Parts: sequence; structure tokens; C-alpha cells
Amino acid sequence: MKTETHTGRRAADVLASVRPVAERVADACGVVLWDITWKREAGRDTLTVACDRRGGIGSDELAKVSERLSRALDDADAIPGDGRYVLEVTSPGAERKLATPGQFEICIGRDAHVVTSDGRALDGKIEDANERSVQIGDTRVLIDDIAKARLVVKF
Repeated sequence: MKTETHTGRRAADVLASVRPVAERVADACGVVLWDITWKREAGRDTLTVACDRRGGIGSDELAKVSERLSRALDDADAIPGDGRYVLEVTSPGAERKLATPGQFEICIGRDAHVVTSDGRALDGKIEDANERSVQIGDTRVLIDDIAKARLVVKF
């Protein structure tokens, strides 16, 4: 897999320098940094930053994060190289993957599909979450025992 763009920027280097800046900005804006990606798409370098907060995040909040993050990245000279890039600040999406205790905590009250490391499938509302475990419906499962999890949208 190619991890370097024509500008000589390695994805791992960009993400390592951007993450602390993005975490500070997200914290200052009262949102949680969900994910950061750096990739070459349609002939351009794109930095995508996903944020969320309990209850969901709106376009006004995303615009505020985008404006502050753009300034902070420029001030910190966090993106190496001289080439241009596109900054996209977005929500993580309706049926996003869940991986960290903090992500489960933000999503309390939402429906999820969880598969445990022993193959059990759990579907239900995220009732509670902490650093060690999450409760899906009536079942509590250790975070370390979760093989994969995602939110689900029910119609």
C-alpha cells in the first residue's frame, strides 16, 4: 500500500503531527475527535477529521471546528511540505464503527450491533458505557471482548 503522496507526505507522519492539534481544537470546541484520515483522492491530498458529541453534531458546530482547526494547523505548521491539501471536517456517519470506550459513551441511547470475540451478536440500545465495559440492552460486555461494533439506524 502506498502511504506517500507526490508531495512527499507520508500518511503516518501527517496523522502524528495533526492529531494533537486536532485533539486540542476538538476539546476547545466541546466535541470529541472521532477519527482522522489522510489520503490522496482525485489528484489531491485530503485531510478528513470526524468529530461528534453526545446527542449528535450539527453543521454549525462542524463549521466552527473546521475554521478553528484550519487556523491551528496553519499556526502549528502541522502539515509538512509545500503542497496544498483539502481539509474536510465531518461527522463520523450514521452507521459508524465503534471502537473506544469514549465512542460508546458518546453513543449512549443509540442502537448498536456488537459482535463479541466468541461470535455472539448483540443488537440493542447502548444503555451504559465506561472504560471497561458497555451495556447493550440487558447485556454487559467487556470492551476487550468486543470483536467489532457499529451503530445501526432503525427505520
